[in-house]
Amino acid sequence: MWHVCVCVCVVTCVCVCVVTCVSGVFQDIASPMEIRLLTQASCPIVLIGDVQQSIADFRHQVPDTYCDQKNKCRFPQETAVPDQFPTVEWYSTYRLCPLTIQMIEDMTGARMVSMRKDAGTILWKSTISAPTSLILCRTNENVVRMLLQYQMQGLRVIAGARIAAQLKTASLSGSSKGMGGLGKKLLKDGQLASVVKMLIAREIDLKDLAASNVLAACCIFQAKGYETDHVAVHRDILDHARDEKLQKSASQTEQNVLLVALSRHKLSLTVLIDIPPAVVHMEPAKVQSVLDLSAFAYTKPSPNKL
Repeated sequence: MWHVCVCVCVVTCVCVCVVTCVSGVFQDIASPMEIRLLTQASCPIVLIGDVQQSIADFRHQVPDTYCDQKNKCRFPQETAVPDQFPTVEWYSTYRLCPLTIQMIEDMTGARMVSMRKDAGTILWKSTISAPTSLILCRTNENVVRMLLQYQMQGLRVIAGARIAAQLKTASLSGSSKGMGGLGKKLLKDGQLASVVKMLIAREIDLKDLAASNVLAACCIFQAKGYETDHVAVHRDILDHARDEKLQKSASQTEQNVLLVALSRHKLSLTVLIDIPPAVVHMEPAKVQSVLDLSAFAYTKPSPNKL
């Protein structure tokens, strides 16, 4: 989330700071074009935000299937402009516990300082831990799969009607991957109509979710800026981030998605992966568990180090 603070000096020579905070309008301002436009302002501008939570780069991508295979779509990109804004870093958090910020630093490189003294709960397991968790997925396909897995527990779906429409359309597409593959399988099994109906019936928005103690699932892009007591992170978020690292991509979008997902909880976080055996040998009092997923290494410290 970006905020724009415009400081205007009035006739009395007193500087008045007017803060404009409009959700979505100043979100993910990072492209050279946007920065160039901002630098043309005649008044001082202060941007407040976190570039490591910029997760919407995908919105400007055009699949090659929209164009001729010999002349694939490519948007012209401006060259990066020099950083013309002095940066002041302030990365303290009153919401995330010391254990969480250590894990985030280990897995994403983002550095933070926790102002909390207590330690939250972080679990690695293939099922949710809290019955009122918000399950965050990287793709809508896995949101549907979570609905199928937890339908008996009354799982609700953020933007359920829109996902239902996507699933129905994907079932008729030529793709056999992702939502297309899932839609075709449900159609073949005679379950598509009931799943579409259930997605619509189970829809809930974030405002109502905040006032309800229910189990819910959504795509991570729906949950940016949202926080709740208990969060479960689907493994597809980690898989996308790991693939981006292994491919040595210039983009940091998936790393940022991972950071956003790991920082939505207040009390407990469950990463929906069964943790493998420890890959290092240390005293149990010092290391409780270790996750080694190629590019990721996470260690829970002893309580006396928090």
